[in-house]
Amino acid sequence: MNDIGHNLPPDMIDTASEVYEAVGSWLEDHPVVDSEETAREAKLQLDRAKLCVADMEAERERQVKPLNAQVREINDSYKPAKTILGAVINEISRRITSYMAKEEAKRIKAAEEARRAAEAAERQAREVDSLQAWLAPSVPTRLSSSTAKLADAVASARVVPK
Repeated sequence: MNDIGHNLPPDMIDTASEVYEAVGSWLEDHPVVDSEETAREAKLQLDRAKLCVADMEAERERQVKPLNAQVREINDSYKPAKTILGAVINEISRRITSYMAKEEAKRIKAAEEARRAAEAAERQAREVDSLQAWLAPSVPTRLSSSTAKLADAVASARVVPK
């Protein structure tokens, strides 16, 4: 801080930097814990670093708490409108889905009916062809026109599904 003569506690970020430098220096001087005395010193350094982190977290929480309360108030003010619109969105989506399912069922039904009609027309055409082959010399003209009509019916009944 650059406020000379202030009576404020030190900034925890500055304190953390000082603790880091001190603990780092100790680590350089003691690359290995090889005695009870070194272990006791290491424990002091560990506690110092942990306390600094805890103090930093407490300071951060004090600064963030009012901001979190403000964020909560803002979120709470939007929640009712968001909830209402969410219900509207869900209802519209449900209705669209229902409509699409009904339309799909209609399309499937129409395709199935067209397939059955085409199969029936094809069966009739085969029967006529079979009958025509059997009666070929006796009534060729009349059966030929029937066969042509049935072929037209089969062609028109074939619907390509979407």
